[in-house]
Amino acid sequence: MDNELGTTYWPTLKRKLQFLKNELNLCDDQGFWKSSIYHGFNNDSAIEKNIFNGSPNYVRNGSIEHKDHAVYLKAFHNLNFTENYVRGWDPDSSGGIKARNGEDLVIARNYVDDTGILLYIHKQVVRPLPLFLKNVLVYGNHIVERTKPGDRKSGIFYLEPYQNFTDENLVYAGNVFEIEGANPTSKDCIFIGKHANLNQHHVYDDNIYEGTTPPEHVNIKAAQGTLHFESGSASVPRDYVAMTVPRYNIAQYAPKSSSG
Repeated sequence: MDNELGTTYWPTLKRKLQFLKNELNLCDDQGFWKSSIYHGFNNDSAIEKNIFNGSPNYVRNGSIEHKDHAVYLKAFHNLNFTENYVRGWDPDSSGGIKARNGEDLVIARNYVDDTGILLYIHKQVVRPLPLFLKNVLVYGNHIVERTKPGDRKSGIFYLEPYQNFTDENLVYAGNVFEIEGANPTSKDCIFIGKHANLNQHHVYDDNIYEGTTPPEHVNIKAAQGTLHFESGSASVPRDYVAMTVPRYNIAQYAPKSSSG
């Protein structure tokens, strides 16, 4: 999204959104968004510096209206998802930043509030998909776990649900987990599910719990076998190191009464 409207320039995205809200007389809740972005079958793309601020799942006519992920990325080649603010999707199968079946993916320096980062290789259903996930960097994200601390879809989660496909060179480094509630450092944060080739999942010991002194690396869990930390930090391009995690002071969603 361009940061200019006519001849007006906003120094921050937040200022721009405040202007648009007032100019267009928008309410806080603009409807039930199942997903913010569906992105697939594209090369050389970047999704950066956005605010994805949704409202939670809700019950209508006796049934739960589920969402379909804050962002859904698939069949990509060379995709960067960086410096985004993500909140308002539940920490379950309907939420999260979901990325599957592709290669050369960077998920870096995002603020992910009470939902997860979900990585998959699914079988193809209709349109042909690459049956692999290769060259993935999950780096420097700030992940808040509030509703379901320690749940696999509250943190970083990898899964091949159907069969063995090709997972190659996935790196997890420098992520910070802010876990609310009792005994935060007892919670698992990075989960590698079934059918994974553990030799291709590189989890560094600089994935830490927020506020621990000295920094304490998070708990990791593998569905099959044992996953070990790699010491130090991954070799990360300096552009990602220099990025800033967006920590905006945005009020929690609260539905308005029917009278107001």
